[in-house]
Amino acid sequence: MGYSMATPIKSKAAHTKMMAFAREHFKPWHKVTPEEGGFPADYDWTQFVSDDLSYDHKKNRLGFDFTTSIGHIGEYGKAFLRWMALQSGRTRALPKYTGTAELVPYTVYDGQEAWPVLVRSQWEARCPEDSQWCLTDEFGFKPIRRPWFPIERDPRGVETAVVIADAPNISGHKPVIRELLLKFKATREQVDELFAEGAPPYRVLSTDPHALFYLGDSLGKAGVAYSFEYGPFVLDGHRKEMADCEEPVYQQVEAVIQAELRRLTELWSCR
Repeated sequence: MGYSMATPIKSKAAHTKMMAFAREHFKPWHKVTPEEGGFPADYDWTQFVSDDLSYDHKKNRLGFDFTTSIGHIGEYGKAFLRWMALQSGRTRALPKYTGTAELVPYTVYDGQEAWPVLVRSQWEARCPEDSQWCLTDEFGFKPIRRPWFPIERDPRGVETAVVIADAPNISGHKPVIRELLLKFKATREQVDELFAEGAPPYRVLSTDPHALFYLGDSLGKAGVAYSFEYGPFVLDGHRKEMADCEEPVYQQVEAVIQAELRRLTELWSCR
């Protein structure tokens, strides 16, 4: 199955100009990739800027068909769509994201879901908290989310502990709790130490919020009462190893995307 991403262009004349510009000046990802050896051209869907999309048949749209937008190529393709939206895109009210009736540029995912492009200097102070991901710079660039940083689901921070509550049948739940903790890679010594602390509540600590979240979810499904403690994220373990290895690559990718958006902006202003 495939997907489409597009920018609605404000008029037929503007669409014609942007299409001609993109065909002449836009460089596909495999021609700008900083990755050693280059990105394989055969897998580079950004080389096909199209107004004849498979899953978006509205008029005056430009974009890409793709099978997955994951990875650096996806960040590049979406950045170019946002750039087009800021230069020549249609505008519409998207109060779900902006909290206002103000008209804003936007891109469209799969012909249906509209995503606003909100310039940070204009929107950061008044953008709803849940819409911070829509903020970009004046070129349509936004920093790439690092996979080693967890998604914060709570304003208090990330999950730092699962607290297993005191309950009348807590003793009957101990085998279930033990099994789940072992499943989530606790050692038998750690489980024994937890229960050796005496009466509940028991606190299961971890610097991996993702693991704690799913541990809590599994406990709830097993009928074990629990709650979370929250606090600042601590980068360590496998997440730190990933960050130490991958952060230079992400910075390089971001620099390439920013440079391309600036180059396109200069060419667009001189056309």
